[in-house]
Amino acid sequence: MVIMKHFLAILVITGLTSISAAAQTGYEGLFYPKGDDGAWNCQASSLGEYGGSLGVEDNILYGTEWACELKAPRQTDSGTEFIGDCHAEGTPYRDIITLERTQNGLRVKYDAGTSEWL
Repeated sequence: MVIMKHFLAILVITGLTSISAAAQTGYEGLFYPKGDDGAWNCQASSLGEYGGSLGVEDNILYGTEWACELKAPRQTDSGTEFIGDCHAEGTPYRDIITLERTQNGLRVKYDAGTSEWL
């Protein structure tokens, strides 16, 4: 009986580590930028494309023509801060990114500023 309890505990812990940090913190999803009257299709197949969708999927934050792998989540007063290993137009860079849930979407803070995604 004791062996079975320890085995079950190992399975549960192992299962949790396979879930992305972004999913664990509730940020995964598809969005479009607040205040942009353009036609955004919000489909996963167009993540990161202008007019497609913005979002978080499998620990990757997709902006318009840029993406960042989200690492080392840390809770803050204003959301969850991540280290982002990013690339835009073929150029790699690192950024500190804070994600915060809002009533209608997501607030994204990074070196370039703050964006509201719905």
